[in-house]
Amino acid sequence: MDLNLATTPIVFVDLETTGKYPDKDKVIEIGIVKILNWKVIEKYSKIVNPELQLSDFTTSFTGIKQSDVDNALTFSTLIPELNKILSDSLFIT
Repeated sequence: MDLNLATTPIVFVDLETTGKYPDKDKVIEIGIVKILNWKVIEKYSKIVNPELQLSDFTTSFTGIKQSDVDNALTFSTLIPELNKILSDSLFIT
């Protein structure tokens, strides 16, 4: 694979979740920074509705409250936006 970092955007992704178990825990926040030629060209940040009740531990660890996620979009609803941001980029997490 030929990769030219001068013309390929790099995206750094940070996720907050309800826990450490991918089979039962859900994403509650997505943060993305997109860089081209070492300059930030796009920032993206969304709270995500996990469609479940947050534990006290999750709230204390992340600072994200149930009221923050209750009216947020679900992850599946955000997929088209995420595809648009990530599709042409080198993805780093």
